[in-house]
Amino acid sequence: MRTSKIVSITVPSEMLSRAIALSKKENRTIRELVREALRQYERHRWWEKTDAYARARAKTRGIREADVDRVIYGYRREKRAGRKRAPNLCASLCAQSKPSPIPPRPLAASPSEHRCYRLSAPIHTPPR
Repeated sequence: MRTSKIVSITVPSEMLSRAIALSKKENRTIRELVREALRQYERHRWWEKTDAYARARAKTRGIREADVDRVIYGYRREKRAGRKRAPNLCASLCAQSKPSPIPPRPLAASPSEHRCYRLSAPIHTPPR
């Protein structure tokens, strides 16, 4: 049974000629080119939503962009000191107790690994 669907789209002739030239240059089919474009679009939209969410959360907590390096350094220092996690960092920034309005990260490395959206670094595993 087929797992993919056939779709027909209309594009301007100039865009089609650029797509054909690009596919020839990269030795790819038009299908591969379109699939890659959709994946890139999904990633871009996910990042826009994540960034907006993180900026809003940081604003409510009084965290400025200039504070990010200090917060990361503090987290890493506490981690090196042998703590399981930095309680103030993850509990206040990540707020695992509330469901996140952010959609799941596309093509995530591991579903069991939680990533703090503000720091793009593993903080802890999600509660079970």
